[in-house]
Amino acid sequence: MTPEEYIAAMHDGLYLEKGTELTACMRPMAREAQKITAEINGAYHTPEEVAQDEEGMQTMRNLARSMAWMLKCIAAGRAQGVSLPDVERTYRTNFIR
Repeated sequence: MTPEEYIAAMHDGLYLEKGTELTACMRPMAREAQKITAEINGAYHTPEEVAQDEEGMQTMRNLARSMAWMLKCIAAGRAQGVSLPDVERTYRTNFIR
């Protein structure tokens, strides 16, 4: 899957189904985004304040580059006949009791 294909899929509103290439791409990036969201949502921050967060901006740039690299790796692997790994059944656990 190329970065363009991934972006097109997101723009088309495709549903991320378990075990798909889209889900495999999104899972690690979504976790990092959740961490960043939790950090910045401790208080309100204006767009100007967020832009001044050099570490956060650097993290997002690195995340974007890593995502593009990962999509290129998937495309290169697919071109060489490498398939995605099998995905285990998902077990949902509620840790908040």
